Amino acid sequence: MRDVLALARRLADSQPWPDRLANRAQPVVRDLLARHQRLHDLLDGTWLGVPLHPALTDVPVGSWVSAFALDAVAGFTASPMAGRAANATLAVGAVAAVPTALTGMGDWRDLRGETRRRMNAKLSNAGRIGVS
Repeated sequence: MRDVLALARRLADSQPWPDRLANRAQPVVRDLLARHQRLHDLLDGTWLGVPLHPALTDVPVGSWVSAFALDAVAGFTASPMAGRAANATLAVGAVAAVPTALTGMGDWRDLRGETRRRMNAKLSNAGRIGVS
């Protein structure tokens, strides 16, 4: 497993385009949130007293894992109810992904260096998985 992770990291580090994209996008996001304090506070979870993004990530991830399991059940049992449940949980995950991504972008605006590079790699991989 370590070899796979090391290979993934080397591949991500060899790609210059996420850094170029981040260099352009981060200032835009940072300036937008600096000009709109209420939006900044909403995305950061200031009103809640804790960071909002980590709490929101559980909804899409949990929904997608549940949809996978329900799809497997539907495939093995030919249960139409399990298939409908899988579709419903998939939809919940897709809807929940929007505010999760927005709050994540709010957190991402201040990342620098290696932390930002790792996050860029995760985002690009998540996009590839989502498209497939």
